[in-house]
Amino acid sequence: MKLIGLEEEKIKKIFHSLKLCSVEKIQFLENIQTNAAFSVNDKYIIRFNIWEKNSIRFHRFKMACDHLYSSNVSVPQVITLDETKTITPYDFIILLKIPGIPLNSSWNSFSLETKNLLAKDIGRSLANIHTFKLHRYGDLVGEVKKGSDSWLFFLQEMHKQTFKEVIETSALDIKILNKIKSNFIENKNLFTKVKKPVLLHGNLESKNILHQNGKFSGFIDFNQALAGDPEFDFKNLNKIEKLLKGFKAPFLEGYSQILEISERFNEKIKIYETLNLLRQCCTAKVYWTAKEHQTLCLELKSQV
Repeated sequence: MKLIGLEEEKIKKIFHSLKLCSVEKIQFLENIQTNAAFSVNDKYIIRFNIWEKNSIRFHRFKMACDHLYSSNVSVPQVITLDETKTITPYDFIILLKIPGIPLNSSWNSFSLETKNLLAKDIGRSLANIHTFKLHRYGDLVGEVKKGSDSWLFFLQEMHKQTFKEVIETSALDIKILNKIKSNFIENKNLFTKVKKPVLLHGNLESKNILHQNGKFSGFIDFNQALAGDPEFDFKNLNKIEKLLKGFKAPFLEGYSQILEISERFNEKIKIYETLNLLRQCCTAKVYWTAKEHQTLCLELKSQV
């Protein structure tokens, strides 16, 4: 992959200027979709913002990791976030690499006992993240000034913005969209019981959970971190279960050892899952292939 301004010499110059190390090995990480990412000396990760106008994702990532780094949850340590564009034309963030590989790469090779122990540990670790209380609901960047005192209000605003984007991009049949709207309105009382905003990972997927030899080693990719209802982090749980058969039950068991799961958990999760699919559908319509967009449309149709 050729990226102008990200030649090897530029990356070496960055590490030299920060006095981090003498660069001997650079590996492009092709599985990173939202920005260009490289492993350096198998010790550091450097990620460049090459598509977005600002580095708000990097700021979320840094704020979440800074909150959690001194806790008992394993997250990347952020070395620096640079927006000066003095060496390359892109903003970048440098992290210490967490040892381990994504959970989806080897789940099927584990014994049932290993799967259960690992999933429980991941559940407990996510619950530990959710014990970190914040002041207001919303984006971590500007949370104090721009956030909301009500989770329901924040969720309504998120739905409103997403519905607007769906209409503007013609991402979904209007009849299906109206059914999704009605379902949310009919069940909005589910979200009035959320009393305190906590730190959320924001994008919990199997590729963002690392293990080392069958032992949980950490969470990565906090680009979508926010303050909200802890159960919003379960919006991808059914998707994870499809990929990693047998993950969901022990994961929830481990989580429940630290935090309580709400009475109408499944109903809430379905609404969060639908909202997440709807947002992905907008993105797919503009940036992904027609086939990927169609797959999401069919999935949303099945939800209603």
